[in-house]
Amino acid sequence: MEKLAYCCNDCNFCHRFIGTKNNNTNELKSAAEIWYKVGWRDKVLLPDEMRCFGCPSAKWCRYGIKECCGKNLIDNCGYCNNKRI
Repeated sequence: MEKLAYCCNDCNFCHRFIGTKNNNTNELKSAAEIWYKVGWRDKVLLPDEMRCFGCPSAKWCRYGIKECCGKNLIDNCGYCNNKRI
């Protein structure tokens, strides 16, 4: 079943989400290292800091996507009428 994040990423292909769902610490460590290398994080996070159960449970979103979707009452960016290209 497709599980899209607010940003339209498919959670079923996200190593962070998969690692959390399967309680796989190695998967979470690998995701943390990749996210650091590509610049998505300022440091390599611990596996517990990487756990993700999907956007509704997220504590924050670095780019304000979750907050924007909530404000506009939409499930993800794909439903937004305010396209910024």
